[in-house]
Amino acid sequence: MWALDYRIEFIANPFGGDAIALGLFALPFTLLWIVGIVNAMNLIDGLDGLAAGIAAIAGFALFLYADRLFKAGLLEGSNIGPLVAIIVVGMSVGLFGTST
Repeated sequence: MWALDYRIEFIANPFGGDAIALGLFALPFTLLWIVGIVNAMNLIDGLDGLAAGIAAIAGFALFLYADRLFKAGLLEGSNIGPLVAIIVVGMSVGLFGTST
């Protein structure tokens, strides 16, 4: 089950110090995080173009971050993440003109 391989295992400690290990709560926390982000995008979808604009900004920021990681040698060239991010940007920008 490849879906269980992707989970949030550590979160930053907002009060300083080391990261907080989630342990057994990693999978439930990841699922709640994904559901929360999807719900947030659903709630802002009521305004024309707002969800598409936020998705475009976030996708472009992720693409720029991935580009910096690649230039620093921390991201392999075969990683599909930057391609997916720029595809999201293209799809979101394409939706700007279709909102009515």
